[in-house]
Amino acid sequence: MDLVTVVSLLRSEGSDTAGVEAKSARGGLPDGLVNLLSGFANRPGGGMILLGIDESQGFAACPVYDTKKAQQAVVSMARQALKPSVQVITDVVAFEGEQVVVLGVLEAPAAGKPVRVIASGQAYLRQYDGTYPLSELEEQAFVAARTQPLYDRDPVAGSSMSDLDVAAVASFVRTRRAHSSVFSGWSDSELLAHAGVVTAEGEVSVAGLLALGVFPQRFFPSLSIQASSWSGRRSRSAVLDSAVIEGPVASMLDDAQAWVARNTATALVERDGNVHDEPQFPPRAVRELVANALVHRDLGPYALGRYVSLVLEPGRLTITNPGGLYGVSVEALGHTDSSLRNASLASVLLSVQSPSGGRVIERLGSGIPAARDAMRRASLPDPQFHDTGITFAAVLSSAPPPVARMTAPLTKTQSTVATTLAKGPATVAEVSERTGLTPRQVRHALASLTEADMVTTDGSGRNVRHSLRPNSRLTAA
Repeated sequence: MDLVTVVSLLRSEGSDTAGVEAKSARGGLPDGLVNLLSGFANRPGGGMILLGIDESQGFAACPVYDTKKAQQAVVSMARQALKPSVQVITDVVAFEGEQVVVLGVLEAPAAGKPVRVIASGQAYLRQYDGTYPLSELEEQAFVAARTQPLYDRDPVAGSSMSDLDVAAVASFVRTRRAHSSVFSGWSDSELLAHAGVVTAEGEVSVAGLLALGVFPQRFFPSLSIQASSWSGRRSRSAVLDSAVIEGPVASMLDDAQAWVARNTATALVERDGNVHDEPQFPPRAVRELVANALVHRDLGPYALGRYVSLVLEPGRLTITNPGGLYGVSVEALGHTDSSLRNASLASVLLSVQSPSGGRVIERLGSGIPAARDAMRRASLPDPQFHDTGITFAAVLSSAPPPVARMTAPLTKTQSTVATTLAKGPATVAEVSERTGLTPRQVRHALASLTEADMVTTDGSGRNVRHSLRPNSRLTAA
């Protein structure tokens, strides 16, 4: 990402981000840099370290003690102080009268995670604007992610057919038979066994219990949703409402949507000459992202003590599930074929209806695009996604995007880039390919459009995607 754009984002946030950390480095390398390298190497997409940017001074540029020595020292640290070694790409960029050392920390291969600091034996995790030691349970999550997880197929000890909802099972069997003639001559028990709902020993699988169970939480209390509504930001406010939402996935999905509606306001909105009573968060977006969290949450033994969480703060809803993205990056989310952490659970849920009558999953991979579309139709910002490797969070904002601050008309290049982004999010390379502009021209235009609040970015590294805010004015000079 262009350094001007990066620093503009840091100044806008008022803090470091999950993917970027700024350090002054006036008198030498900052303390804790090796821990930061570990955290970024364990983070999906890696991260960026800026030496010569002072957060305490509003992210102003400042002198680096020695740019060449700083680069050499960090590369040496990445190779010799971490196991496995970490690859770092270095550069020196002139910025606001100073020389800033830009360090791109590449994500370690899945087989090498978690990356540890050799001196302490500790591995670190990058989360939002902090770097934290990994617990033993969190380290197990990284090890498990090296291969296709199969925990949803595990039998639930002590369970039997009596733990399944009779009506839900009957509906599932009818739907499966209607979808495929292969099941026409099978008995119900044969169909349930081949679908992965029950095992050969007669026990119910984790997938079967979550999809068709009467009360899955009898066996796994934390396979539920913990919801909380706050009067302000969590760190300095009071809880207004809290609930633990339980039941099979379909029931939790309906109840979570009802909880969000109950704890948020509606507003009268004028559109097309008519006045509509619209909810704070589009129900379709809420439903799709809660379903995504329930279906893709980690079901490994190290994660069974953790809930899916709904956190409602003024203007913001955060939906978090245990387990990072599997087989896909944040940048590619919703733009490529879906990778399934819990393939058996997803397969069963394709034939399950919720109590409200809708399907839990309409089709694989449709949830994220549907959530984005619902937010755009409501003239709200796209959902923001954060993947730490062991947790995944989707954030919805109910505040309309600010109107662009540019007072002068757009230049021809800016207008071309903005018009291209109006058709959907894109990388610098994609905008360049579609417009014929050079990558340098695109980056320069994006920097000014970002500074004017017309463009937002999602992700890090070369695959960062840029999006045009819905109500930006595209007036060319």
